[in-house]
Amino acid sequence: MNWIEIDKNIVSMMGIYTDKDKLFKDLKKLYNWNESQVEHAVEPLLQRWGWYDKKVTTPVKNKHKVKKEKK
Repeated sequence: MNWIEIDKNIVSMMGIYTDKDKLFKDLKKLYNWNESQVEHAVEPLLQRWGWYDKKVTTPVKNKHKVKKEKK
């Protein structure tokens, strides 16, 4: 596996995770890397792809208004 394929995998995983520590932990397990290797491989991609700017939004539930008819 070359670095281009590894970068593609990391970028696709970045879309799934919202916690940086969990992302690092899973990448260490996947590629059998140490902490330094994960940081040097992932940090540039996090900055380039704007992962830090990603905002987690919760869906807003629509309030249903009940209209009573006048008799």
